[in-house]
Amino acid sequence: MDEPVRGAYDAGFSYAREDQAFVRRLHTHLEAKGLSLFLDILDLGPGEAWTSGLARKLCSAPCVLVVVSEHFNKKDWTRYELDNALAHGPTDRLIPVLRADHAHIPEPLRHLNAVDMRLDQDFDEGADVLAARLRGQPTGPIRRHYARQRGEKPDIPWEVPTHHRAPLRAYLEWVASTFDDLRVERDQATQRLSVLYVRLHQQAVADP
Repeated sequence: MDEPVRGAYDAGFSYAREDQAFVRRLHTHLEAKGLSLFLDILDLGPGEAWTSGLARKLCSAPCVLVVVSEHFNKKDWTRYELDNALAHGPTDRLIPVLRADHAHIPEPLRHLNAVDMRLDQDFDEGADVLAARLRGQPTGPIRRHYARQRGEKPDIPWEVPTHHRAPLRAYLEWVASTFDDLRVERDQATQRLSVLYVRLHQQAVADP
């Protein structure tokens, strides 16, 4: 079978079957925005070997949306997909899409900024950010737009569990306000405190 033409799709999906409903929804949303995305259950042809066909399509795609969940992290096949995609292109073409709490981003992708879609209310923002990223457009204005709609600042790292985000944000805003007299930017102070929280949380989990 001939090799696929590189660039035939804007992106492809790497995901676990248990997350198929979410992936189908995201695929429909992004294609409605004029993007072309490879999805195995729709785009592999009759008689095409799904193992080699899927791996080949993901290797040739300009971007790969890696839908991270507990299911993704537990499967040998998804690990094979990820390793294969990493071996056939730069790491930064892989975009982690965080699907669920308590799902750790695979080690090779942890230095990459993830798109947080853990809550259903985050779906539209995440999809718009992904669409802009796949078009090569800046994503900052999109994130700030949704943050203004929610009346908040996008300063809490994705590693913080969803049930901790609201109280942590309130605490960080209060603490950051004390830095005004020291002439430290509040946003910078809040971000530093967020990073400190994540480090302390990770240490507590690793060494309870």
